[in-house]
Amino acid sequence: MSDFNSTDQAKSTDNIETLLAQFQNLINSERTIAEITQEANALTDQIEQYFKANEVPEKSVDSEVNVTTEPSDEARHAEDTNESQNTAAQETQSTEDPEPSKQIAQSPAEQWDKLSRSYRKKRRKFYEERNKDLQENLKKRMALIESFKGLLTLEEDISNTLKTFKSLQQEWFASGPIPKNDYDMVWQTYRHHVENFYDYLDLNREFRDLDFKYNYDQKLRIIAQAQKLAALEDQNLAFKELQKLHKIWKEDIGPVAKEHREPLWQTFSEVTKIIHDKRQEFYQNRDEKQLENLARKKAIIQEIKGITAQNDPNHKSWQKSVKQVQKLRDEFFELGSVPKKENKALWAEFKEATNEYNQVKNAFFKDQKKELMANLKAKKDLILLAEKHLESEDFEQSTPIMKKIQADWRNIGPVPHRDSDKIWKRFKTACNAYFEKLQNEQKLESASEQKALDKKKEILKALSNKKATPFKDIEALKLTISQWNETGKVPAKHSALESEFFDCVKTHLVQLGQSEHEATVTSFSLKIEGFVAQGQDQLLRQQGQLVDQKIKELKTEINQLENNLGFFQNVAQDNPLLKEVHKNITGHRNDLALWQEKKQVLRGL
Repeated sequence: MSDFNSTDQAKSTDNIETLLAQFQNLINSERTIAEITQEANALTDQIEQYFKANEVPEKSVDSEVNVTTEPSDEARHAEDTNESQNTAAQETQSTEDPEPSKQIAQSPAEQWDKLSRSYRKKRRKFYEERNKDLQENLKKRMALIESFKGLLTLEEDISNTLKTFKSLQQEWFASGPIPKNDYDMVWQTYRHHVENFYDYLDLNREFRDLDFKYNYDQKLRIIAQAQKLAALEDQNLAFKELQKLHKIWKEDIGPVAKEHREPLWQTFSEVTKIIHDKRQEFYQNRDEKQLENLARKKAIIQEIKGITAQNDPNHKSWQKSVKQVQKLRDEFFELGSVPKKENKALWAEFKEATNEYNQVKNAFFKDQKKELMANLKAKKDLILLAEKHLESEDFEQSTPIMKKIQADWRNIGPVPHRDSDKIWKRFKTACNAYFEKLQNEQKLESASEQKALDKKKEILKALSNKKATPFKDIEALKLTISQWNETGKVPAKHSALESEFFDCVKTHLVQLGQSEHEATVTSFSLKIEGFVAQGQDQLLRQQGQLVDQKIKELKTEINQLENNLGFFQNVAQDNPLLKEVHKNITGHRNDLALWQEKKQVLRGL
């Protein structure tokens, strides 16, 4: 390659023609852009030096070709796009030029411009194809990564899985390059899943060791269970359970590590020997145990005979004795065997004792039949009484009677078993029907009270609005009060509505000319009359309690204030504190007189 560093050389037309020809040959060669980039850059530097030395106008050279480093995809795309636009514009201009005389031989600058454009076009195509290949390689590698991940879920022999892994690795290494931006991420992901696979291989190698350890632990548990069996007193049970443990040891539990096989078996065998020895000893002492059982069973028979001999006429005592005998029978059957030669006679004696007890018991309960029949008659009478009150509409009178009927039923003794369920169902049906009827009545009463509440709210609202236009006389006001009382009772939680209404009545009484004191007493008297008219007994009691409490409180306050006057013996009569005490006493006495008048109203009932 020629060296164009001197000015004389740069100004030589022959040399520029040679450089352009070399650049043309380089572009037309079969070599790739990556292979010719270095030479193209060197020629570009020399050609540019020529144009600078000969002061070629800058517009004659559209763009530079020299690229010292590989451009980014974005830079190449923008550069190549601009180049395509410029080339198209020039081609259009050349096509539309109507003067053939201007189609002259191209200058070196024009040749260089054309060559540089051709070079960039070739470079653009190269990088587009290379980027496409990089993306295809990226897809291949991501698919291979998914295959590596899937190795951990394959249910096949580990040797086959290892072959698959090696094959995937060969495909990985055979894959071409990928975009630089994705390289680190893809490589880290690949390395992560390869490491997971090697960890998976280690787990499979450890599986047998884990299986050995599991089997080892299971056999230790078998030994521990056998040791517990050795401590049991029931040798037959211990021997049966030991046989099950031996079966599990041989058939259900796998092998253990070689170094543990003999020691484990030796330990299990020693425990087995202990159980066999104890079982042998058990059989040797069995006769002695059977004699003990024989003695206890004979004692049980005697206890049953003793209970039979008591012959207590009390019903509860017999019920208690039934439980006692049943408990003794259960113990008799739960005891172990007795000597075979004693078995038949012992059973006959036991059967005779229990039969005798049953005969005496049955005789007693036969005598109790009259009492049971009397109880049956008493309960039937209660049923008739309950069914009679079922038709009653006077719930206030019938409800206490029904409650007493229920109490009497509980106090009556037992009845014959065959009648027990029948009469109980009949009695229960009657009681349930009555109290259901009572409940429905209470619901109706609640609905009536709610209706009365709504009506009284309307009356109160109308009375409150009449404050602007007072009643003409007290008779007109009393008509509203009568309407209020005739409306009926309201739910207990809304009883404060009565006080609100009669507070309004008090206001109207004052407007009609009564004093505050007179209006208070009159409204209270009207309220009490309303309670009586509505049957509000509970509210009447509450008013009586309130009046008594207020009178008591006022008397106490007056006494306290009068006692306090003793502290003002040497104080002038115009002392503010002394005046305040006298004022309070007077006020309390006036209030007391008012509440005492209310008391008189209540007494007038």
